[in-house]
Amino acid sequence: METVLREAEITLQDLRIRFIRPDVAIVHELHEMKGMLNDNGETMPPHQELSIRVMVKGQGKWLITAFHNTIVRPSAPPAHRN
Repeated sequence: METVLREAEITLQDLRIRFIRPDVAIVHELHEMKGMLNDNGETMPPHQELSIRVMVKGQGKWLITAFHNTIVRPSAPPAHRN
């Protein structure tokens, strides 16, 4: 399949799971993505992504009920005040 992620590699950096109930969990995952392609087919620089998932267990299987993914941008240093 020809997608922007066909050459991508994901490296897990941090994973935190919080159980709301025995059958409901919130998952925070921080990973680095490298090898992603832009619209012109050029490789983009590596970046970090944070995803938050709501997982629900039903019939013995964990399923993703909600998912949000965002790119983590480095923050600018604080402005110097005189």
